[in-house]
Amino acid sequence: MPALRGVYRRPFLGLRRSDTEAVCRASGLDPWHDPTNGVTGARTGGTSSDLPLRSRMRHEVLPVLGDVLGPGVPEALARSADLLRDDADALDAIAAEALDRALDRPQDRTQDGAQGRARAPGDGTLPVLALVVAELLPLLRAVRRRALRAAAVDAGALPGSLSAAHVDALDALVVDWRGQGAVHLPGGVRAQRRCGRLVFAA
Repeated sequence: MPALRGVYRRPFLGLRRSDTEAVCRASGLDPWHDPTNGVTGARTGGTSSDLPLRSRMRHEVLPVLGDVLGPGVPEALARSADLLRDDADALDAIAAEALDRALDRPQDRTQDGAQGRARAPGDGTLPVLALVVAELLPLLRAVRRRALRAAAVDAGALPGSLSAAHVDALDALVVDWRGQGAVHLPGGVRAQRRCGRLVFAA
């Protein structure tokens, strides 16, 4: 969960619950407790089995990690999350630039390159976008996989259903091409390698 997202601001995200409650007491505020966080159940001796998974992690798993690893586990996890978010944002930006370079744009082709243009699969599907495989091959794996996932989503694949296995299959069309058939993606999209292009069709 980021501290900033769109119009939302979470200035107290880095504070422990006890610190936030202390600030409220000192300010004369009566905070509202989100029942999905399990605060009420925990205070009344209730169980967390009916809570969302994130709350069960907080109430059941984090205390065990604290017992085993010592105090400061939540703070260490929060610091790691911040670092990983920065890394992910950087990789996403690099992947977006790589994807833009790899896009097969008909208007950019020279007459000599027109012979290699991607063709429609010929089975009633319509090409949505195509990527030049030669632009994808030299990319670092983490960048290439992000670019392929973004291309699939741009082509209409459902992001919530797009799994690592789907991205693995797309990546194999680029780096382990052996004439394999199309990769079917959630949302009625398929990807197929044709004429040096990775063609996404609906």
